[in-house]
Amino acid sequence: MPGHWSEAVAHDLRAPLSRLRSRIEQARRGPFEEQAWRATLDALAADVDVLVATCNALLDIARAQTGEPLRDIQPVDLSELVAEVAEVYAALADERGIAFVVEIETGVSMLGVQRLLAQAIANLLDNALKFTPTGGRVGLRLRHAEQGWQLQIDDSGPGIPEAERERVFERFVRLPATEALPGHGLGLALVRAVVRAHGIQLRLGDQVSGSGLCVLLSFPAPA
Repeated sequence: MPGHWSEAVAHDLRAPLSRLRSRIEQARRGPFEEQAWRATLDALAADVDVLVATCNALLDIARAQTGEPLRDIQPVDLSELVAEVAEVYAALADERGIAFVVEIETGVSMLGVQRLLAQAIANLLDNALKFTPTGGRVGLRLRHAEQGWQLQIDDSGPGIPEAERERVFERFVRLPATEALPGHGLGLALVRAVVRAHGIQLRLGDQVSGSGLCVLLSFPAPA
């Protein structure tokens, strides 16, 4: 597994680095018109963003998996946090012609690292929208449960076969049906690391009605 992981890291970083090198060489050769320079700089910035996102995800996973106490723990208004993340993805859902249904109960709070929790929720929503076709549906619900709170994200995409559900949490794993889609394969690995570090239970299941995936996060009640 360590060898596979290091090969995956190298592969994931090599592609944007190769593009950076190629675009720098093109810029050195010209042309030097302002419009061409702006296009080149925009492309370079996009490649740098990919590298930074990959490195940040790797660092977050590593820190969350150390088993050490989380740093920067503070009270988090989970209702407000989920609403803010949902607002960002509502625009993306609208662009893709996907119905985005959001139901958030107020007054949900917990102790945690707000940045990591926001990233985990964003990754789950990003996956749901990525794999849901135009005309489909994504649901986001934060609600009271018997022993705490639950966050549910469900979609009408192809779902994940039960036998493959454990594998998707491994770093850089891409299932055959998703290999053509963009991404670095770190999304769900980061989600699992973050929720474990916060004592949150994570479960993948089938969508209740029709095809699709249902992700359920169970937050413990405040002590």
